[in-house]
Amino acid sequence: MKILHEKGTTGGAFIAYTDDDNEIGGMTYMWLNERQFAIDHTFVSPEYRGQGVADLLLKEAVDFARNEGLNIRPICSFAVKKLTGKSQYADLIV
Repeated sequence: MKILHEKGTTGGAFIAYTDDDNEIGGMTYMWLNERQFAIDHTFVSPEYRGQGVADLLLKEAVDFARNEGLNIRPICSFAVKKLTGKSQYADLIV
């Protein structure tokens, strides 16, 4: 599996692909300002659910935020559940 980061002016996405380039999941975000983005949607194809794809997408988002000195506002239920109230993400969450 590979994860690609697609960046845009109003937001972006982390997209998961199989080794033969089939899209199997994604996590989208929107910019709130130049230092903050909100994770607003996470989706994994039904046949790949329960295999850690969403966790890998979230890891990419967290790594992106940390590497760029950004903050995250979790909006989608998956991101809220995984990020909110966890000490290892306290430096990122707004």
